[in-house]
Amino acid sequence: MKEARSSSAPKQKGIQSVEVGWEILHYLSESPAPASLTAIGSALGMSPSKAFFYVTSFLRMGLVTKDDDALYRLGPSALNLGLAALAQVDAVDEARRAMARIRSSVSQSIHLAVWGSAGPTVVHRLPAVDWQLEVRLGAVFSPLTATGRSLMVSFPDAAVKKIIREELARAKPSDPWNSFTLEKALRIFEEDRHRGISRGFGSVDVGASSLAAPVRDQSGNAVAAVTISGGKDTFDTSYDGPIAKALLAGVHSIGR
Repeated sequence: MKEARSSSAPKQKGIQSVEVGWEILHYLSESPAPASLTAIGSALGMSPSKAFFYVTSFLRMGLVTKDDDALYRLGPSALNLGLAALAQVDAVDEARRAMARIRSSVSQSIHLAVWGSAGPTVVHRLPAVDWQLEVRLGAVFSPLTATGRSLMVSFPDAAVKKIIREELARAKPSDPWNSFTLEKALRIFEEDRHRGISRGFGSVDVGASSLAAPVRDQSGNAVAAVTISGGKDTFDTSYDGPIAKALLAGVHSIGR
């Protein structure tokens, strides 16, 4: 007769070095500033020399970067992992399917962005065959682009004003909003919020035009933005044109 299996099954054996490595990555993800080997070791109860072997491997893999002061932070591979995970979230996954439906109506470049720690960040894209504007995954846009403004439509007014003021303060001479007053930028944003669609200024590429619209969750909050871009000479930016209609139909179909 077989013995009854214990109700508390033994914990499955794992690879300890992987778990230790994860603790280092988790510490760096929570750290408000780049950290030294001493700080990492102290926080995790290990010697700096032990931490060094882990971060050396992470440097090779791009999961960690080191600056000139020998301080460490998460690297581009960690960002790509986060973006890949984010792309699998339900609302974002639905937005990706909506992009495919939009593509059946327009042959322009389409990308999906969310508001990441650095601002509007591209998490998915469908490049156009006949348009050379290459928007890479992980690209970060200004909050004043069509993409950025669409992502901010659910932000509190005070937060929007603060973000726009800071962005205007660091505007470069080449930025199309370089001469905008705060009042003008806020007025454009409110018009976008009212229309449910944003028109680009050609800031990603001087030869480009774009339209963006927010992707909303079941609570009505904007969780992502879909942007269609194309050559300025052939791209119809009118709010009642075929591109705008295809974009709005696509994002409005999400969750329905």
